[in-house]
Amino acid sequence: QASHLHKCSKREVYLKRSLFNQVKFKARKFREKFAQAIDWPQSQRGYITRCKF
Repeated sequence: QASHLHKCSKREVYLKRSLFNQVKFKARKFREKFAQAIDWPQSQRGYITRCKF
């Protein structure tokens, strides 16, 4: 599973973390969907690269 994880630059990680902070106060279901979408492997969702946080 670790094979398809790429090393994120600090900027990428910062941007994605800030996105999580932005949705922190929104509805819980939306937040869960958002987290799922970011966590999908790149093969399933080409424009989102899976990162380790």
